[in-house]
Amino acid sequence: TQATISQIQNLSLSSWVWLILLSVANYILRFVRWNWYIKSSVKTQLNMATHLLIYIAGFSLTTTPGKAGEVLRSFYLKFYGISYQTSICALFVERLIDLISIVLLSMLFVSYSTDPTLIGGVTFCGIIVIAILPIVRNKRLWEAIKKSGRHLSKTLGNALSNVANTIHSSATLLTIRR
Repeated sequence: TQATISQIQNLSLSSWVWLILLSVANYILRFVRWNWYIKSSVKTQLNMATHLLIYIAGFSLTTTPGKAGEVLRSFYLKFYGISYQTSICALFVERLIDLISIVLLSMLFVSYSTDPTLIGGVTFCGIIVIAILPIVRNKRLWEAIKKSGRHLSKTLGNALSNVANTIHSSATLLTIRR
């Protein structure tokens, strides 16, 4: 819109420099987190420069829904002995932590609001997101889901089993320490 364009044009050079520096710092921190997830999940000889290039390559499809195109990293990491499940677990946890962060920031914002609809909506989303953590960590639930998949067609059962394994394996990255 015209108002947005006007505000962008009014930014000073120092504001642009800060925006760019903060954006670069954000991506560096995200890579450090990603690298830590992968290295804490599997022993690998993948050097930092190559891993950074693979990480950046994942952004080539970042506009896909839910940033699912970032799964592209998994194909490149496979060449370095990192399983699809390991890298997809890291991606799942990244998205989940991002979601938790957004909800927490929204809750901070809504604490200054008097709009009951906004407060109720953000609170509801917060409860759902917080409820996801024990679900992801519930081994019996994922074992039951895998078992129920045995009664489906082989393809659907295998897919369900893979999803259950991946989500449950993600729980190792969702500990307080990590």
